[in-house]
Amino acid sequence: MGAVKAAGRYINLAISNPCFELWYLLHFDYTTVYMDPVGSIRRLRRHVCNYEKNKSITYMLLAETENAIDRATKLVLYHKGNLANIPCRAANPLTLVHELVRVLGIPQQL
Repeated sequence: MGAVKAAGRYINLAISNPCFELWYLLHFDYTTVYMDPVGSIRRLRRHVCNYEKNKSITYMLLAETENAIDRATKLVLYHKGNLANIPCRAANPLTLVHELVRVLGIPQQL
């Protein structure tokens, strides 16, 4: 995860650029196409027709969590291959949520 220093301690951030919905989208699809939050939600709705922010869709995602982790890892490698700093604003799309998911052990709980 992206580490930042706050109050003398390092804190890991699970960022997602352009928005958290990218993490959801990676459960269904891999892309390196630049997107904004509206485009991310529009693309996610191709897979989750009635998706709305703040509506839980966890039940739809659990079976595909390993695929999402693989796709998110692939995105990190893609941006590193383009010599982008991770994380950085120019790395779009990019999410580090998969690292938090691994730390929490979520795939093993399935």
